[in-house]
Amino acid sequence: VLITTMGSKALFVGVFLGFLHLSAALYGAKSDVEILTSKNFKEKVLQSDEIWIVEFFAPWCGHCKSLAPEYEKAAKNLKGIVRVGAIDCDNDKDLAGQYGIKGFPTIKYFPYEGKKNPYKAGDITKTPEDYQGGRTAKDIVDFALGKLPSKFVTSLTPKSIEAFASKDPSLPKVVLFTNKTPTTALYKSLTLQFKGRLTFGEVRHTEKDLVSKFGVSSFPTLMVLKPGDETPHVYDGELKPAEIAKFLKQFAGKKVEEEPAAEKKKADKEKAKKKVEVEPEPEPEVPNAHLWKEVHEVRDQKSFEEVCNAEGGICIVALLPLVEPEEPDSDKERTKFVGVLNELAQKHNSAHLFRFVWMEGPAQSKFADYFQLSNLYPQVMMLSVKKSRYAVFFGSFTTEHLAEFTEKISSGGIRTIPYETSRVPTLVDVGTKTEEKVAAAEPEAEQPIPAADSDADSEMCTSKKSCEKEKDEL
Repeated sequence: VLITTMGSKALFVGVFLGFLHLSAALYGAKSDVEILTSKNFKEKVLQSDEIWIVEFFAPWCGHCKSLAPEYEKAAKNLKGIVRVGAIDCDNDKDLAGQYGIKGFPTIKYFPYEGKKNPYKAGDITKTPEDYQGGRTAKDIVDFALGKLPSKFVTSLTPKSIEAFASKDPSLPKVVLFTNKTPTTALYKSLTLQFKGRLTFGEVRHTEKDLVSKFGVSSFPTLMVLKPGDETPHVYDGELKPAEIAKFLKQFAGKKVEEEPAAEKKKADKEKAKKKVEVEPEPEPEVPNAHLWKEVHEVRDQKSFEEVCNAEGGICIVALLPLVEPEEPDSDKERTKFVGVLNELAQKHNSAHLFRFVWMEGPAQSKFADYFQLSNLYPQVMMLSVKKSRYAVFFGSFTTEHLAEFTEKISSGGIRTIPYETSRVPTLVDVGTKTEEKVAAAEPEAEQPIPAADSDADSEMCTSKKSCEKEKDEL
């Protein structure tokens, strides 16, 4: 009897643990939702020419579980047209931090086009967009299809066909004869999958001369015109994304890497400049040049204003943890954080756009509270004293992630928040005594965070505790 009972218990425990494991994974191995991790995210999303819809979720989140069936349905409908992925933020906290995830589920759209990371040679980065639509499969599908570009499809007429044929002469030409307007989502998607490897054109059924010339008798008809071949290769398979892609793949040439438009424009400018210049002109004198070259420690209001209120530039403000005498590692940690800021300051030295300062976070709690910074240090924010605007950094305190933050600021990709200069608390003079720093660290009262305006926030888990309170509503 004892053996039987013990065996039953072991079986029950095994089944129970297996159930927990299954419940933690919202999307199974056979799902059309692709599971993304910190190991494959860069290669699959950032280095891809395709559009991605990515959900950041937590397996314990009730709202994520409610979304899962609709998200699965959306992924199935978008299969072969738009990539759909999901990130388990319990397992990949770095990715969640890098993209400023505050609640679950959060859905982001990653565009097909990336840009060179100026801080890491050969690296590509993308600026995602938050999805603010509904939580049904139709809402997600409609949003995703609306992001597919049509600019890689050339509309062909008898007048434009020759120019199309001579463009990129080494690349095979794909031509779709269609009776639909506008260009279908599937065809737009194929142009992204084979971007730089095939050239795509489209002939409407109303262009009767071209329809007759190529012997087309039904629509849609897809064909490939390969350089050197007199006869077109006509597709006769099923109209399914995977089957069509397989057909086109056999004709696709080696990818021609396109230089991003912004990079090309900059390079062209530099070339033109070199042609005109005979002698390099002396560099103009930069006001307050000494402020750009190093990271400044802020110990009081005066030292803060000397750096951040000076003419020109934006302040990157880091609030770092205290160095605790009884914790030897805290000094090493502080040194590491300042080292990261120094690396960034050196990278930006020639641009004269950012100034870097740091202060002791616990000692400046009123300052941190005003800007709604967490009391878990380090914390980083961007501050433009001239424009009275700021933005908070969410992510890992690393050179790479902070470089992405500053890059977004310089390109206008960060949403900034206005603040009232007169209401910013005066910084505490921390002096040199540890007891003074500790005394100054005591906040008077915790200020409430304003309620969010978006209705979507009511369908979001911000913590396990918040979701537990909402279980009855799910």
